[in-house]
Amino acid sequence: MKQTALAIRTTPLPNHRSTIIMHIRGILNYNNYLQLIGAAQSLVDKNYRNLILDLVEIHSISASGLFALYSIAAIFNGQAPPDPQNGWAAFRQMKQALASEAQTHFILCQPQANVRHALARAGFDAFSP
Repeated sequence: MKQTALAIRTTPLPNHRSTIIMHIRGILNYNNYLQLIGAAQSLVDKNYRNLILDLVEIHSISASGLFALYSIAAIFNGQAPPDPQNGWAAFRQMKQALASEAQTHFILCQPQANVRHALARAGFDAFSP
């Protein structure tokens, strides 16, 4: 199976040293979701505490992509992300956490209509302003 890398670039938010915007382009799926999680972890390692994830150039998102978004939210909220090796148990953990926890350090912005629909169906409303 061909690996499909995401195009990722970051822009620090002016006047907010602990906030960064991550712009991603492509299709967020099984082939690249770990790349996105790793990029987010590296931002936390560089002492960024708030992330705005720009989805304007994401054309499609799979269940693995949704898993990546939840993992990033967990990382930016100081929690350990679920282990992707746990399969559906990880998704159940994710769904329960989405329903019960405030998402204060991670925001999704500008998703295209089909991505916005997938986010809403998966319960990611808490991530969008």
